[in-house]
Amino acid sequence: MSAGETPGRGVCPVRLEDMLAAREARAKAQRFLLAGWRGCLVSFTLNLAGEVKSGCRAAAAFDSGLSALLSALGAAGIRYEPPFLRRLFTGDEAYLLCESAPEPVKRIAEGIERDHPAGRLFDFDVLDGRGRKLSRTELGLGERRCFVCGRPAFECARSRRHSAAELAEKLDKLLEPFG
Repeated sequence: MSAGETPGRGVCPVRLEDMLAAREARAKAQRFLLAGWRGCLVSFTLNLAGEVKSGCRAAAAFDSGLSALLSALGAAGIRYEPPFLRRLFTGDEAYLLCESAPEPVKRIAEGIERDHPAGRLFDFDVLDGRGRKLSRTELGLGERRCFVCGRPAFECARSRRHSAAELAEKLDKLLEPFG
């Protein structure tokens, strides 16, 4: 391992400007993909705390999450276009156009986030044909929980309740099975 490398999480730190640019590019890609589409769109990324958003273990966890989504959609009989993947230093991204109303797709995605070993790191945004994101709460699925303490995630994020070391330790434990 080289100096400055975090095991399994790569070596390229991401700046706030990089993340903001990636978010804007993601929104643009979502609008482009939804133009003229009659179903919904899944936009999949990982929620990785800290300044490193890529690496072998993160990629393996991402691939496992995407595979779980494709399997679950297939099992539910939901047809979809082949996923569009982007492997970026700001984190992997997948876009999946589904021939479905967004609600059943969001429920499937939430189940994967809840039940998969790395599911707490998964961020499956499901957008309707107009580009509106379905929220977990509007479907009665409850709010996302903090992966360190179980409180509502937005509270911990806003208050910075957990140290960088706490977050990194929990992240390493979640990524451990992936390399």
